[in-house]
Amino acid sequence: MPQSKSATFLIAGLFFAGVTWPLFVRHDLFLGLFPAYGLLFFWCERGGQPESALLFLVLATGVGAFLARGARAAGGAGLEVAGLWLLSWAISESRRSLAREEASLAFEADADLKEIKEAERGLDYYRSRQREASARIRLRRDMAESAKTLGRCLSREDVYRKLAEILGERFPGSAVEFPVEEGSDPFLRLAASSRRPLFIADAQADERLRGAAGQIRSAMLLPLRVSREPAGFIKISSPKPSAFTEAELKGADLMATLAGLSLENIVLYERVRSQAVHDALTQLFSRKAFDERLHEEVLRAGRARLPLSLVMIDIDHFKSYNDRYGHQAGDELLKRVSAVLFKHIREVDMAARYGGEEFCLLLPSLPYADAYALAESVRQAVSREVFVFRGEATRVTVSLGVATFPEDAATGSQFVRAADERLYRAKRAGRNRTEGR
Repeated sequence: MPQSKSATFLIAGLFFAGVTWPLFVRHDLFLGLFPAYGLLFFWCERGGQPESALLFLVLATGVGAFLARGARAAGGAGLEVAGLWLLSWAISESRRSLAREEASLAFEADADLKEIKEAERGLDYYRSRQREASARIRLRRDMAESAKTLGRCLSREDVYRKLAEILGERFPGSAVEFPVEEGSDPFLRLAASSRRPLFIADAQADERLRGAAGQIRSAMLLPLRVSREPAGFIKISSPKPSAFTEAELKGADLMATLAGLSLENIVLYERVRSQAVHDALTQLFSRKAFDERLHEEVLRAGRARLPLSLVMIDIDHFKSYNDRYGHQAGDELLKRVSAVLFKHIREVDMAARYGGEEFCLLLPSLPYADAYALAESVRQAVSREVFVFRGEATRVTVSLGVATFPEDAATGSQFVRAADERLYRAKRAGRNRTEGR
């Protein structure tokens, strides 16, 4: 740029000298050559050197004043000089006006740029909010679908299998495990000590896992709780560093919460089902479970043409024990008699509390003679048991009735009635005895 200005000034100077020299030599050429100074003025203005243009304009004015002698020449020179100065003023005003317009446009451009930047920041903010809202919507949708999926599970194995599928889809390429105890796993020991969801971005760079990371580079560890009690862990690991984010840890923690709720529902269901199937006091099967099993065994015995025996049992004088020693002693007596029954039956047999102090034994594939012998051994075992109530040792006896399907009955209800009638026959015959055919 400096070289260009110097060249422009040099050319302008040479042009000025080239015009001025003839004017000094021949004064009669004044009016014809003097306007050439206007070209010089335009040349400097066009070259972006208004200072040079003003300099040469002053010099041209001086030349014109010096060389103009006659009135005619002086008048023409004056007009030409005035025209040049008027032109210079017009160009200066135009330049200032243009500068003002440029400044105004620059100001407006700056204001527009600020507005654009503000709009971009606002757009970025709303885009960020949109991404967050979309992520929350996706997470809620995933949570709703996962809750439905896990809610349909009827066993703990189903919960773990479905949860592994869900987490496998959310974190492809990662290993999903459900360890029950931390054992020697350094990741699980760390999670157990923290007692909260744990995020490890790079195990090799983590001081807590120095030398114990192995092939695992990143992991998420989530304690599982069922009814507020520890129930193991969810371990999601990857051989890649930074495979997970804090946001994904929160999502996985919600999954762990859903799984815990599903497991809790299953535990409650199993507990209720167990209470429905088993008697809470004696842990023998309940009357309802006995009725269902009796129906199944009668059908099976009829199809297979196999014997099915039933023993009805009643504790003799149980009301007297209750009245004399109290209900707690009566409950203990029921539990002790139940324990005797457990000792005398096979794995395929069923011992149930039929109601109050009455019990029953359902004996598949056992003929009448063997069933009667088993009933007798139960009677004798109970009579030998010593029960201590309030420091007082005493004994109890039981009465039993034995029936066999299909010899003694054709249906389940007839089967129970036959055994029950023989039980009460034993009662009427003096108790502490077994009655059969």
